[in-house]
Amino acid sequence: MIQLQVDRGREVFTTLPITDKARVQNLIQEIANDTEVFIAKVQAMDSVLNNTIEPFPDLDLLKQFAVSSYWTGTKIVNVFEVVGTAHPDYIGATWITMLRLGKRMRSVNLPLLQENPEYYFDISEKSPEMHYTRINDRLYISGEGNHRTSIAKALFAFLGLQNFGALKYEEYQVDEEALNLYREVGHMIQEKTLPINIRPLKENYKREDTPGWKKDYYRLSFKLVNYKKDREIVIDKEELKILGQELAQASFWKKMFSRGRYTGFLF
Repeated sequence: MIQLQVDRGREVFTTLPITDKARVQNLIQEIANDTEVFIAKVQAMDSVLNNTIEPFPDLDLLKQFAVSSYWTGTKIVNVFEVVGTAHPDYIGATWITMLRLGKRMRSVNLPLLQENPEYYFDISEKSPEMHYTRINDRLYISGEGNHRTSIAKALFAFLGLQNFGALKYEEYQVDEEALNLYREVGHMIQEKTLPINIRPLKENYKREDTPGWKKDYYRLSFKLVNYKKDREIVIDKEELKILGQELAQASFWKKMFSRGRYTGFLF
């Protein structure tokens, strides 16, 4: 696997015009051998490499509100779409300062860039594996590959390139409206000290797949349990909106003299 990857990357690299090849080699030397000078140069520029690395969201929570999920083991991505990482040591740094962070960057990754620059031009499956996760329109490093991502960004930013891979990839389309509604209703239930528990439910109703990829589709709903009345209901997002409106408008007199769709369940 590694040799095949090297061979393919070398094929791409060796087909570059001599002037471009020399430019690439000079750039690699600058990144690997004059790292601090290169970092300072980029920091003085208006560059995407100066963007702050964002934290990976709470995926366990967001998965509960996903309307679809996708997986493949061989994804090619625009490396500049990567905005953050799950690795706590690198959150808040910038992509350019990543070149000086981590035990393995100076001792392993930058020397390997010099020894095998073809690795970054190759788009067959990366070895060791790299893991990215996209949540709606935000792409994150969700496993291995922090150093290699920052090196690819630094290299490609000066070469006009962007495609990087192939890597392990997951994607979740999250219904943010449903998540926000769940939070709002939960907050109102706590605020009004109601004996009610609410939790999201997710039904997998469809799968599409062939070898190497799969996509699942989900139907969302919400289960509410009133422990005092020993009653429970399962409702969809639109019904939860109505329940939330009734909760927001609830008062003592309205509870006594008006009947909304969910008043009997709530109070």
